Amino acid sequence: MARKSVFKWVKELALAAMAAASVGVAQAQQVSCADRSVLIEQLATKFQERQLAVGQMGPMVILEIFVADSGTWTIFATDVGGTSCVVAVGDNWQSMIVADVGG
Repeated sequence: MARKSVFKWVKELALAAMAAASVGVAQAQQVSCADRSVLIEQLATKFQERQLAVGQMGPMVILEIFVADSGTWTIFATDVGGTSCVVAVGDNWQSMIVADVGG
């Protein structure tokens, strides 16, 4: 049950992100999900994207960020079963170095 609710949330987030990016309604209704290995292969082959970061969203899902030198980027969520769903995509990624302001 928890797994279904997590992916329902991910799908809603993906739809909102696509709508915010002014994607057509027909495209916004389709959420891209695939086996993680297939998605990673497609990102590498089609966009030359490689993993930049990963973080845990909860006990069942991780969030991954893939970026290319050209600036394209993809964020997707992966469940423990290895299914990944694209959350957001874009251009002009800029990595920043954060100075330690603590002390």
